[in-house]
Amino acid sequence: AKDAAGNDQEGYSPVHEFEIDMLNPTVSTVVVDTNPVYESDLIQQVVVTFDEAMGTGTDPTITFGAGTFASNSDGGWTVGNTIWTETFTLTDNNEEITVVTVDVADAVDAAGNAQIAYAAVDEFDIDTVKPTITGVSTSDSLITDADTPGNATFVVTIEFSEDMNTGIAPTVSFSPTVASTLTLDVTSGWLDSDTYEAKYDTADGNVDHDNIQIDATGTQDVAGNLQEDYTPENEFGIDTVNPTVTAVAV
Repeated sequence: AKDAAGNDQEGYSPVHEFEIDMLNPTVSTVVVDTNPVYESDLIQQVVVTFDEAMGTGTDPTITFGAGTFASNSDGGWTVGNTIWTETFTLTDNNEEITVVTVDVADAVDAAGNAQIAYAAVDEFDIDTVKPTITGVSTSDSLITDADTPGNATFVVTIEFSEDMNTGIAPTVSFSPTVASTLTLDVTSGWLDSDTYEAKYDTADGNVDHDNIQIDATGTQDVAGNLQEDYTPENEFGIDTVNPTVTAVAV
């Protein structure tokens, strides 16, 4: 270029003036920290990683394909504004759902480009259903002198409504107490994932009890849900009192 007098333009040293960014950001990964979500842990943390620095003025919208979740309003950006972390609390609706997706939407990058739609995938399960005892049975309805002494001869079988954590044995108790007659045998254990068998050694405790109730507590299912409280019923009796002559008349 020349000025009005015909002088050539002085050489110009170009400087950085502007940028072009028309690349839409994408979600790289979605990670949750609880699977399954269960009664004792209803908090779900979601960590979303984007492929570039994002605009911190716009929070991503996270939604779940099932369950009733409420944000704990603790979302925030880290790692150069590429990672969004937020926690949510599940409403305990006593439900069991095997596929829960997590969707991420509405985020924008630092340049203002809208996030490319994310294809939500299965991330975790929900199980807030408490296991229940469906049946209690005994191997003998009445323990007498003829049953004593015995090694693991009296058996209490407890059936549960679903697969249980077999690393935890139920605590079996009796009302009234029967400690003088029954002693838990070491061979007690789980027959399968939903059936527990408590075996007892028997002794002559010289007692007479009718309508003995059996209770079982302390178990949890494979998801970690604690057992629903069980209402004990009358299951068996004990009579190891020997008869005596109370009178002789002539």
